[in-house]
Amino acid sequence: VFRKFVRNTPGLGRSEGNYNWPVMRLADVYLMYAEAINEVNNGPDAKAIDLINQIRHRGNLPPLKADKTATKEAFFSALEQERIIELLGEGYRGFDLRRWRAIERVWCPPYDNNGVWRTDTYGANMDRYFQNQNELYYQRCYIFRIPPGERDRNPNLTQNTPWL
Repeated sequence: VFRKFVRNTPGLGRSEGNYNWPVMRLADVYLMYAEAINEVNNGPDAKAIDLINQIRHRGNLPPLKADKTATKEAFFSALEQERIIELLGEGYRGFDLRRWRAIERVWCPPYDNNGVWRTDTYGANMDRYFQNQNELYYQRCYIFRIPPGERDRNPNLTQNTPWL
């Protein structure tokens, strides 16, 4: 589907060997910097817009349109789209969604206590089930659980709310 970080040599094992994997890409740094400028200044400035346009220019894309840079929310939406496209397949998306607290917006809503109906091929409801217990409550994705050993050492610690 896409070829990222694959050698351009014939034969099997084209992704094996002493390939120098990128630890951090300049495009990611530019996108993080543009995001920080947008948050600190309550909207984009010329530097943030220029950073995004540099990434777009490298990919032979036109600069951002004026409506994408008019407000903080519009620029953030454009920046989110750039991160999706530029960093595809590199494992950044989950961390971005956690940082933006956007899991509920992007994924489907969490299951309620009733679960999900499983249906047979004729459309009849068979039983209820939860596909994954962790999807029941997305707030657990945003904050870590305090380990029980730490809570045993310090009785004044209380567990974080989503993990109660």
